[in-house]
Amino acid sequence: MRKKQLKSFIRGTLLILAFSFLPIVAHGESLDTFDAVIHPSEHQIDKKQLYYDLQYQPNEAERLTVTLTNRTDQPIKLKASFNRAVTNSLGVVEYSGMNKDESNFGPSITDFVKLSSQEIALAANESKDIYLDVKMPDKEFEGVLAGGLYLEQLSTGKVDGNIRNVFSREIAVLLQNKTDEVKPVLKVTKAKSTQANSRNAIAVTVDNEKAVYVKDVTLTYEVKKNGKSIVKDKKEQLTLAPSSRMNYLIQMNNTEFSPGRYSINMTVRSGDQKWTGNPTFTIDQEKAEDYNKKDVTIKKKAINPWLWIGLAVILLLLAAVIFMYNRNRNLKKKLDGK
Repeated sequence: MRKKQLKSFIRGTLLILAFSFLPIVAHGESLDTFDAVIHPSEHQIDKKQLYYDLQYQPNEAERLTVTLTNRTDQPIKLKASFNRAVTNSLGVVEYSGMNKDESNFGPSITDFVKLSSQEIALAANESKDIYLDVKMPDKEFEGVLAGGLYLEQLSTGKVDGNIRNVFSREIAVLLQNKTDEVKPVLKVTKAKSTQANSRNAIAVTVDNEKAVYVKDVTLTYEVKKNGKSIVKDKKEQLTLAPSSRMNYLIQMNNTEFSPGRYSINMTVRSGDQKWTGNPTFTIDQEKAEDYNKKDVTIKKKAINPWLWIGLAVILLLLAAVIFMYNRNRNLKKKLDGK
């Protein structure tokens, strides 16, 4: 028992030491350092919202105003960007531009909204306006174009240890021609082996082909390898951005990849609607070994100590044989010399 406790203590200490040298970045919305307030447009569908939900006719244009305020007694700098809404690998809609979406299910809002400034310097307690210039498509479209203004405070001071706080704010911008309901069309299209944070995983592609948010999504899935179930789980309360592709990550939970054919039975539900898919992929021996070698959660197979003992015995016997051979040969030479 004491030996097991000692091993656990050593393992835990090593993990703490290892992770203490990794930089930690804390992302999140914060009003502690700066405010970002929209000026409602006459095209706003609901003026109580703190984001832009706008309805225009084709080819209409408007300049939207957002006021930024430094709430501190020190100067700060903000980085601004306007990005398409995407669905990340956890099933969360984001507007930061950190994750890319290469799908092409319709027009992108970034073609019709332009940001006036990418970097803003604010003196202590100063306020400044930045602008979003909207120019609607010439032709009427169905559903909603979704994007967002992403604001991040640039770090000017020294990093405190390994922790760097990133204060950010997202303001969604939704454009539409009409508010008619659009029924979503989801497809589970493909799957592949991958790694995330140095851990084995499977990426399953779920396409939202229509320009509509799909909310309160539940994923139910089972991973089989050569017909045998190896992973089974359920995830709830996901959201898919309009006209987006989600590469959902299924963690392998410290499980090694082995060569063979993998299949994923996935069911996607939202309300009373349901979609299913059964993508497959294969892994060869070389790829499986490479994944498992890089997975930090998989215990590396230690060499059996009896193998070392056996090797040592063989070497000793070999040395003894060589010694006896040389000794007998020298004795023979002495006798022949007499």
